[in-house]
Amino acid sequence: MVSVIVLAGFVAFASASTLGPCYYDGHEYAVNETITIPHCLATMTCLGDNNYGNVVSLGGVCPDKRETDGQSGCLYDGTVYGVGDKIIIQPCLAEMTCLGNNVLSDPVAVSDSC
Repeated sequence: MVSVIVLAGFVAFASASTLGPCYYDGHEYAVNETITIPHCLATMTCLGDNNYGNVVSLGGVCPDKRETDGQSGCLYDGTVYGVGDKIIIQPCLAEMTCLGNNVLSDPVAVSDSC
């Protein structure tokens, strides 16, 4: 994306590389990076300098993984987990492991004594 700015007869071009990041929900996103709105309700694209593209509805169905967003962990049920963290599905029904980039292991049944 290239922006053209005209000031006092001078023409300036701003490329995507000169645009700043976007800040959303406590995270920093790079230009052209996809932002997933919790709980996988929608996505939008960082256009730079805190400008966002159109919102695309996901209807609560999460994409398989997040490519790059400065957060390599997982978002599950409103909580961010680090890579390798165990996630207990309450009430002690199963556990999953955060594999990174919002990818979770298959759930494994656990006893009811967490």
